[in-house]
Amino acid sequence: ATAQRPLADKPPSGPAAVMLWDTTRRLPVLALDFDAKNGHGPRAAASDAADSLRLLTDAGLHPVADRGPTGGWHVYARLPQPAAAWDVRQVAAALARRWTTLDPSPLLNVDHGCIRPPGAPHKAGGHQRLTTPLADAVAALTTTPDRHAWTTLRNRSGAAHTTTTP
Repeated sequence: ATAQRPLADKPPSGPAAVMLWDTTRRLPVLALDFDAKNGHGPRAAASDAADSLRLLTDAGLHPVADRGPTGGWHVYARLPQPAAAWDVRQVAAALARRWTTLDPSPLLNVDHGCIRPPGAPHKAGGHQRLTTPLADAVAALTTTPDRHAWTTLRNRSGAAHTTTTP
């Protein structure tokens, strides 16, 4: 929290992350963090990320992906409208049950939930590299998805029928 500063025009010189939650404690962009650590490995993270891209697309969202130098993946999808924390918690729990490599913690912490964006330096060296073509990523993140996409994702993930946490 003491190192927070506004986004700048120039890329950061060291590892950096952006906050996911807005000032109203709502999530405007779903950001899924698939880790290649903790015994999972890059192949498992890639498989889970690919499945997430299919699920989010099938739900009506427009996902974007990047890959870290250690084999982890991030998948982002703009939401039709910012989602409340309790709603995000249910989705995070359902998705964490589906994908073993998913780290749901950024989706569970409205005060400090953040993620390293595409192009950001990685602490292990290298950068997050966008796997979605840049023009497609810009279009996906600037186009509002169908207004029912979040509800569809909640239903297809099983979140609409659960109150458990990850």
